[in-house]
Amino acid sequence: MKGSIPPATQLPKLTLASIAGLLVFIFIAGWLSHNTWVVRAGQIDLEQRTLEQTKAKAALIGLYLKHTQNQLDSLVLADAIVGAVDANQRTEALSHAISKGFPDAIHWQAVPTGAQTEDDSLRQSLSFIELDMINSKQKTRIVNPEIIGTGKARKLLLVSHLKNKLPGTPDNESTSFGTLLIHLPTEPLFKLIRIHSPNMGKTQLLHGPGMPFFSTGDGLDEQKQRSTIDYSDWTLSFAPSLLLVAETTRSSASIITITAVIGLFLLVLTYWVTGKFDPARIAGAALFGRARNAPETTTFLFQKTTFNKQDILDADVKEEDIELLGFGDEPENTLQQPDPDESVQVVRAGPVNTVTDHIFRAYDIRGLAHVELTPEAVMHIGQAIGSAILDAGESTIHLARDGRTHGPEITAQLTRGIISTGCHVI
Repeated sequence: MKGSIPPATQLPKLTLASIAGLLVFIFIAGWLSHNTWVVRAGQIDLEQRTLEQTKAKAALIGLYLKHTQNQLDSLVLADAIVGAVDANQRTEALSHAISKGFPDAIHWQAVPTGAQTEDDSLRQSLSFIELDMINSKQKTRIVNPEIIGTGKARKLLLVSHLKNKLPGTPDNESTSFGTLLIHLPTEPLFKLIRIHSPNMGKTQLLHGPGMPFFSTGDGLDEQKQRSTIDYSDWTLSFAPSLLLVAETTRSSASIITITAVIGLFLLVLTYWVTGKFDPARIAGAALFGRARNAPETTTFLFQKTTFNKQDILDADVKEEDIELLGFGDEPENTLQQPDPDESVQVVRAGPVNTVTDHIFRAYDIRGLAHVELTPEAVMHIGQAIGSAILDAGESTIHLARDGRTHGPEITAQLTRGIISTGCHVI
């Protein structure tokens, strides 16, 4: 027979909805935390490390150029050069000083003031960059080193003033009479760049923001940084390598652990809080408490095989069930049992409000409908069955019947008795 679904079998919708919403929140919070503290923080670290490498390499090149230029400026101020009395003596002094100060010099040339414009053969022997550097130097402008050529033919160009001290003038006074142009190999400069953190990334030298004229190493171009180089018109570009990227990549383990711990705590807290408001869980908790507080000796009548070998009338019955089942003192008026040899005529001798003991057989409960199995008796039996089910820790029973004509009425009374105890019937 169908009945309503008991609260214990209903889904705890409030709890499930709350936990589902919390799981979505934990996922979003974990993703945002990972993106902020792992991905973005790693990107910031990579940018900072890349910029540090870029500036360090640019500063190193600037110091090299400054040192080389200062060395050249000091060389041309030597007494032998400044105090030379004629061009031959000055040339000899320059040759000696350059071979000592710059032993790896490729070429050098002393250009008298204005000669680059007056002497056609001299002008034609010089490149545009060389002429521009000489003209700018003679106009007392700041002239930075330059690189010309390609491949192994690259040369580092520097210029410096040539000065002369006239006889009879103070020692600290001299006049410029020309410009010294010197060609140096670029390998010392490029070698300096290569040995400075070679595994950190790709380094390039560029003429301003233009095309690179030197490149070494491998790196990720999309992460590159640029920096200007002091004492030059060059720009240095540096792109981090995979090794540098790996060093700045943060581990996700800490964020995952923290998110998991906090998430687990919130899930437990949510489950506990919703347990106080979720109707389905409140009903289930009540049934569970009732079953937990039941005596340990309680057994469910139909879960045991005790009565396969023992008559039900010999079983122990609780005191509170004696009155319920009608096993107390027999009333004065009882049903008279029919004689098997006589025709059966059942007479109701008095009000029947108890359950007679002889309807309990070895394997079932059997009696005459409406006489021994009266509506009151059937309802009492239902109450006893419902109590036994609840004491056994269950809350629901499936009820079925056969096709006899009095079946619906007995089923209805039995259902009423079971439901009155708080048990549910399906």
